Amino acid sequence: PIRFDYSFVLSKARGDQTQAFRFSGGTRF
Repeated sequence: PIRFDYSFVLSKARGDQTQAFRFSGGTRF
């Protein structure tokens, strides 16, 4: 879950919701 939080924060700071979703799916799957 820590990685997910980190990715979410990074995506929010960058403003790339699509990238965040893709990263989350890749990390989870």
